Amino acid sequence: MATLKVLKIQIDNFYFTAFFGLFGATVLASLWSLFGRLNIEFHIFLLVLNGLLLYFLWSDCKQLYTRFLHQIKNLNWPVQVLFAGFSIVLLAQSATAPFIVDNESYYIQTIKWLNEYGLVKGIANLHPFLAVSSGWHVTQAAFNFSFLYDRFNDLNGLCLWLLLGFAFDKYNVDLNKETKVLNFIGILPLLALFLFQFVSAPSPDLPIYCCTFLIVYIFFEKENYGYPQVFIITFVLAVFACYLKPTAVALVLFPFYILCTQFKTVKSVLLRMTVLGGLVLLLFISKNTIVSGYPFFPVVGFQFMSVDYAMPIPIAQFYFEQTKLVAFNCTSDQFASFSPVDRFYRWITLSGLHGFFNALAVLLLFIVPVIFGFFRKRKAIGVVYCIMTVQLVLLFFTSPQYRFFINFILVFILLFVVYYLKNKRILMALQFCSLFLVLIMLSNKIPLQSLSANPNFQTNRVFSIENLIYPHSNSSLGLSFERIQKGNLLYFSPHANSLFWEIGNASLPATNKYELAYFEQYFGYVPQMRTQDLADGFYAKKIK
Repeated sequence: MATLKVLKIQIDNFYFTAFFGLFGATVLASLWSLFGRLNIEFHIFLLVLNGLLLYFLWSDCKQLYTRFLHQIKNLNWPVQVLFAGFSIVLLAQSATAPFIVDNESYYIQTIKWLNEYGLVKGIANLHPFLAVSSGWHVTQAAFNFSFLYDRFNDLNGLCLWLLLGFAFDKYNVDLNKETKVLNFIGILPLLALFLFQFVSAPSPDLPIYCCTFLIVYIFFEKENYGYPQVFIITFVLAVFACYLKPTAVALVLFPFYILCTQFKTVKSVLLRMTVLGGLVLLLFISKNTIVSGYPFFPVVGFQFMSVDYAMPIPIAQFYFEQTKLVAFNCTSDQFASFSPVDRFYRWITLSGLHGFFNALAVLLLFIVPVIFGFFRKRKAIGVVYCIMTVQLVLLFFTSPQYRFFINFILVFILLFVVYYLKNKRILMALQFCSLFLVLIMLSNKIPLQSLSANPNFQTNRVFSIENLIYPHSNSSLGLSFERIQKGNLLYFSPHANSLFWEIGNASLPATNKYELAYFEQYFGYVPQMRTQDLADGFYAKKIK
């Protein structure tokens, strides 16, 4: 609510208000993490601040929650059953073991460092992935209550619940109208089986998908909200997504399009948004400079200042190259020998989900103009199509992993369904089927060898009775750890049964001994503490 007041946005929707609240909390927590840890002292500050805001905004908060309860009561009974069912399975999914590889390499560790020390100088020298330090991990660190319990890295569950609640509300409105054309976001629960895989780990991909759905929805309904409001909403959500992960940069084109086409209408709010965008950009630059030494990591060709804790350029370049090799599933020698055509062919013919979604993205580039060329809102769909094309091109030359561009694929899947399948009863039945499939996935182990080469992620994670009381730990791996001394650095590392980048839920400071040995042998660097205090960070010591 306070975020809306500051931005002067008139929104009476509980779910939208909550998303803007997450944005405001992320900015506040990011500012705090520059100077201190996100721990009990931050929550004391937050408690006092929320108490003051509740006092001054009591009337607005009361109206918001009254409308929210009214919305829930007004849902048709099948929609209420669906919402209740998805809410329950979301809680169950949040309590299960995480099912994302990156969670074991840097999600857990990034959040741990934020909880115990805030942003730490040169932390990327300990493990290159820690240089990513997503803004979403700042948000998660602010709301995992690590001082009370160590198993609450499940903010993604709340994020998806808010999106599903918004979707059911819009679907209910469409059910009660005579129109045959439904809003695409109302059938979003059809994607639940895919989206639920991002719930039990703090992956920034899920909130980016949520921001994308909301941006496209507002963009389609811009005539009903007014252009100044639409510009502010799309701008804030796009900036939020970019702060969580720069691969979402194409979303900024939505508010840019509105600015270019409706400049006279939105110019009154332009200064306000410029200040906000500048603040978020400053936070992004500060965060990256602290953890890696580079303001726009993984870009290492530019620095505002030279710092002693900067990540060595060869290691930073190695990290960036590895992300591309993963996307093409090849070695560096193979990648260097590929022509542009070879790279493209390999990209769309990869095995498993990677090749499927890569090929689907290319197919969409050809069929969207044909399929949607004669439909209502075709101009708006055309803008979404162009922005999707820009994102695909940008990512193809940087890090073309399907999870970075699947947000637009999902949008067009929903648009296709809603335009060609207009029977409301069938759509309702499909949403119940979606809930049933999630329940099956949650209660039965299913082999996934064809989707993942990682031996630790070849079966899905299931809910156990024990999780009713005790959520699963933040790591899905039962790794054991050893303490190793390297110069002035005493660190924890998984034993011999770990993969190259894996750290898991090791105590701080932690990295992987195989990774350190590799960087020492091939690049001649080892991480060392800058002082005797971990809070002062790390630097890369040249040994040869």
